[in-house]
Amino acid sequence: MASTVAVLTSTLEERWRSKQHAVEVHHLALLVKRSPAPAPCSDPPCKLRAGLFIGSRETEASLAELRAAGITHVLQAGAELAPSHPAHFTYKKLSVSDEEDEDLVAVFKEAFDFIDEGRMSGGVLVHCAQGVSRSAAVLTAYLMSHARFSFDTALSHVQQARPVADPNQGFRLQLQEFERLGCCCESWAGWDRQRFERCFKSSSVSGRRAVHGMADLIRRFHVHDVCDDDLVFCDSTVIL
Repeated sequence: MASTVAVLTSTLEERWRSKQHAVEVHHLALLVKRSPAPAPCSDPPCKLRAGLFIGSRETEASLAELRAAGITHVLQAGAELAPSHPAHFTYKKLSVSDEEDEDLVAVFKEAFDFIDEGRMSGGVLVHCAQGVSRSAAVLTAYLMSHARFSFDTALSHVQQARPVADPNQGFRLQLQEFERLGCCCESWAGWDRQRFERCFKSSSVSGRRAVHGMADLIRRFHVHDVCDDDLVFCDSTVIL
C-alpha cells in the first residue's frame, strides 16, 4: 500500500512539473512574440570601395550592421569616441577634434596603416561623430595616397558614397597642401593655418604683380586691344 502511494505521488509530481514546464515555455513564447523586433540602423555603413566603409557614431553602435557588412576593424576619428563592441572588432582611435586648426595630416600615416591592415582582414569602418568631416577627410586622403586621386576627385568619390560628407575648411586646406607635397606623410612639417594663409596671400600678391607687369609689357608693344580686365590670374597662370 505504501509503495503504491509513493508511486502515485511520484507520478503526480512528474506530471505537475511537466505541466509547469509547459506553462513556462508557453509564457516565454508569448514574451518573445510580443517583443518588438530591433529597429534597423538609420545610418548603415556607406561602402566606399571593397572592404572600406564610412559612417557615424550611430553606424558603429549597430553590431548587426557591422557584421552584415563584413567589418572586422573600426577606425574612430574623434577624441570623444569610445568603442561600443570591443570584444567583437579591432579598434583604433585617432584623438582629433573637428576644428579647423586641428593637424589632421599628422595622423594620416597611422590611419592608413590601420586601414590597410583591416582591409586585408575583412573590412574597415572609418567613422567620426556624424560621418561628415573628420572621417570624410581621412578617407579623402586615403584615396589620394593609395588610388593617386586628386583632392577634388577623391572627395567626390567619398561624397558619392556618403552625400553628407563635408570636411571643414581647415581640413580642406590641409588636404590641398598634402596633395602639393605628393601625398607624402613624411614631408608634412605640421599644420599652422595662419602661416599657411599668410604664405598663400603673399604668393597671390606676387602673382598679381606679375600679371600687371605683363600688362605693361603688352602696352609697351602697342597691343591696344588687350586691357587689364582681359588678364585673369589663376594659380600664377596668365590667361589672355
